[in-house]
Order: sequence, then structure tokens, then C-alpha cells
Amino acid sequence: MKTWDEVCKKALAMYEERDNYAYLYGTDGETGSDSLVDKMVAAYPSYFSGKDIAAIKEYVRGKTCYDCSGWVHTLFGAPDMNSTSIINNCANVSTDLVAGVAGSVLWKSGHVGIDFGYGFCLDIPTELQTIRLRKISKCDWTKSGQWTKYCDYTGADNR
Repeated sequence: MKTWDEVCKKALAMYEERDNYAYLYGTDGETGSDSLVDKMVAAYPSYFSGKDIAAIKEYVRGKTCYDCSGWVHTLFGAPDMNSTSIINNCANVSTDLVAGVAGSVLWKSGHVGIDFGYGFCLDIPTELQTIRLRKISKCDWTKSGQWTKYCDYTGADNR
């Protein structure tokens, strides 16, 4: 089991190396390539409908690819599950994001990230983007929860 501090440190280390990472729906740490994009497009045709596949291929080449839930479960060392399953497996789920706890999962329909503390969050949002750091108050998260099965929150606060 990881500590909340380990989760935040790993997320920050990945953010600092963010040029090496790319969002690609359906992925979980695979190296980006044209064939990987083709595989995801074939697996999720409705998701990729209307997207600029050539631009996505160019952006992900050689980068480590995650979708949001794949990135979050990697931070926690948890099994892969979709964003709704992640928040549904959290304890202390709340809509009060101001009183969040560092290392908590942040959620909105179809997307997850983590509360980094100090009023900031980290997430990997969508194609042609990488890991980003933002103020929670500028985001549209709707829930926060502690993934206690995979993280020890002892001593965590919203710094």
C-alpha cells in the first residue's frame, strides 16, 4: 500500500517529465506508436470518431501513453478500472473539494485526477495533451474521495 505522500511524489515526478507522457484513450502505460493508435481506434471507434487521428499519432509517438484512469491507478499501484469505478471504490467521498485531502482522487463524469494539496490537482485530460497541474478552484471536479484500499492517508491534509 502506498502512502498519500508517495502518490503525490510520483505524480509530481511524472509531471516534471510530462513531455514524455501523452493521453491516449484506452491505454495504460504503453509506448505510443501509430499501431497503438490504430489499435485504440479499432477498439473504441465511437470515442475516436471525428478526432484528428494523424495529429494524435504524431503527438503520442515514443511517449508513454495513459488515459486518465490508467494514470491514476498507476499512481496508486491499483488494478485498472474506469473513472466511475475508481470513485465508487473510494471512502469519504465528498462534494466539498475545498476541504480535500492530499492524495485523494478527484472525479467528474468520465474523468479522474488527484488532489495534490495546496489547492492544486494533477490530471491527464485528453488527446494531444499531457499531465497538467491546475488549481482545483479552476476545475469542474464534482467529487473527491480517498482510495483507502490502495493508499494510507495517515497524516494527510490539504496542506
